[in-house]
Amino acid sequence: MRAKCTLSSRRVNPVNDNDERNGTQVPKAYFIAEVEVHDPALFEEYRKQVPASIESFGGRYIVRGGAAEGREGEWRPKRIVVVEFPSIESARKWHDSDNYAPIRAMREASAVSSAILVEGV
Repeated sequence: MRAKCTLSSRRVNPVNDNDERNGTQVPKAYFIAEVEVHDPALFEEYRKQVPASIESFGGRYIVRGGAAEGREGEWRPKRIVVVEFPSIESARKWHDSDNYAPIRAMREASAVSSAILVEGV
């Protein structure tokens, strides 16, 4: 007697949790940071190491320190970074990961920063 094997047509992207069968779309998430560097040499080492960490969680840079132009209010950040992740959960996992912890420590030692996670639409 032969055993039957049934394959499911459900496809789930492991990086962004989208269920392509049901059309379920998980909103992307954005890690937004304002950074003021006070130790350029150490921060440069951070800049070299962090991309691989971000990419391993499905993230990609949208903005990485380009020129910022104030338009409203008094906010005049020195440096802005925006990283897009497939979901808020992937962004949280990256930020809280053992992989990122030593890299984050370099940023914390080399710069003053504020950061938020924002879920997209």
